[in-house]
Amino acid sequence: MLNRRKLSVDGKAKRLGAITVAVAVFLGILFAPTLVTVAWHLCRRNPIECAGQGFLVPLRWYPSIDNRTLTISMLSLIIRPNRPVSALITLSPAAIPPKTDLERESAYRSFVAMYWTQMANPTGRIRGPIRLGTKDRQAYCLETTFENAERGMSVACLALGATWIASYDGPSKKVDTFYKIITLAPPIK
Repeated sequence: MLNRRKLSVDGKAKRLGAITVAVAVFLGILFAPTLVTVAWHLCRRNPIECAGQGFLVPLRWYPSIDNRTLTISMLSLIIRPNRPVSALITLSPAAIPPKTDLERESAYRSFVAMYWTQMANPTGRIRGPIRLGTKDRQAYCLETTFENAERGMSVACLALGATWIASYDGPSKKVDTFYKIITLAPPIK
């Protein structure tokens, strides 16, 4: 009788251990996007460099570099198959950056004209051009806010003194994070 009771207690402990492991694995998978971003920020700290330019990576955002393009994604807190990314920022160097102030102003005008003729989306309200930042962190942007609230907004910019092309797609309430990334210089390590 004593052995049977001991086996029963051991069996309950094993079952409790198995349930605990299963719950931990389930929560780890469910919160994988959050764990990935936290791990990146703990291991790499904040600024990231792409094509010789430094950029801030806000908390809850995860960066990746492919060739000379930086993508910064705001992952959902939990796995959501229908919407894994809440917002997306892309930054890449301009093919031919301007060398003078006159060339820079010409690039800004050309960018605005190109936006209106090729990039403007007729299903949204367009605002701009919007001039942000100063000197080498200056940006010229155009915003499209979509009537479909789920779609949010889309922003296209000629940034960093017309030397980089930047875009944002996501909710309107997160666009200020995008503007900070393209106009604020990251701290020097």
